Amino acid sequence: ITWYKGKHHLKKAKEEVRENQNVTTSMMTFVPTTEDDGKVITCRAENPNVTGLFHETMWNIDVVYTPIVSLRLGSTLNASDIKEGDDVYFECHVRANPPWRRLTWLHNGVVLSHNVSARLILINQSLVLQKVTRQNAGSYSCLAVNN
Repeated sequence: ITWYKGKHHLKKAKEEVRENQNVTTSMMTFVPTTEDDGKVITCRAENPNVTGLFHETMWNIDVVYTPIVSLRLGSTLNASDIKEGDDVYFECHVRANPPWRRLTWLHNGVVLSHNVSARLILINQSLVLQKVTRQNAGSYSCLAVNN
């Protein structure tokens, strides 16, 4: 009996063989990570005396985890070249299962709201600051929530 996670062979299975009943039982224990979400676990049984014949069962792994966020300065911007009057944007990349349902932007710990007259625009997972001034300097963060 062989276990796989995706195409990776898992080697720490516990096997119990009952020869008088012609039964082999195999148990695999592992702790999934967020990287395992969506992967497939396969248990394959083969008889070494019968070439090419096997039976396998597969399970999809569904790992539930809180959002993991990464905040990036817009890909066309260089942090050392930003000056007053420039437009600046940030992108909040989120991985979560279940998917995120609410995204909040913060500036120096204070929640930001969409406000066109203040030149602050929230679009999908992006924060746009138009014609930045010294008041826009500080720490920006994004916070995602899932169920």
